[in-house]
Amino acid sequence: MDYLLFLGTFFLISVSPGINMILALSFGLSVGWKKSIFLILGQNVAIAILSLICGLGLGFLMIKFPNVFYVFKICGGIYILFLSFKIYRDSGKINLQKVRSNITKKELFSQGFLISFTNPKAWIFIGSLLPKFLGSSHTLSVSLGILIAIIVVVEFCCLNLYALGGAFMKKFVSGRANLINKISAFTIGFLGLIIIFE
Repeated sequence: MDYLLFLGTFFLISVSPGINMILALSFGLSVGWKKSIFLILGQNVAIAILSLICGLGLGFLMIKFPNVFYVFKICGGIYILFLSFKIYRDSGKINLQKVRSNITKKELFSQGFLISFTNPKAWIFIGSLLPKFLGSSHTLSVSLGILIAIIVVVEFCCLNLYALGGAFMKKFVSGRANLINKISAFTIGFLGLIIIFE
């Protein structure tokens, strides 16, 4: 089994802008890097569970019975649109300091988890890539454990890179809390629409 090939392949896909990365960037911009860590942890837990499900072959069932996944995906997209509306509605009333204190670690974690777990591209990509790298050189559990560890570490690093980029951009627009919140709301709303219509 070639773990380096898997690492390189997964890194190139993971570092590309997608739903998870744009969300990390958006939250890095609106709440800062330190608070975004809880969002990133939620995203990573979802990716680890999703990878385990796909590695055990259960991801095939999600692909085989798309109606169940479709309902789950639509509900997740609607929830994300609700969050977007809430952020947009409140953007005229609050400043960044209030945003930082209002959103809880649990809310950030659950938002990250929900968005990553309902991301159809993650299911398809991991569900199709992971089984190809589960070789017979180790036992299935060891191979799967190593591959999931690679996925989680790569995803964690890439998500942090995007969140840090958002936090860095925030310094340049620091006096414009209203603008930051509206950009975040539109970005998150766009992600919700992508999830619903993908």
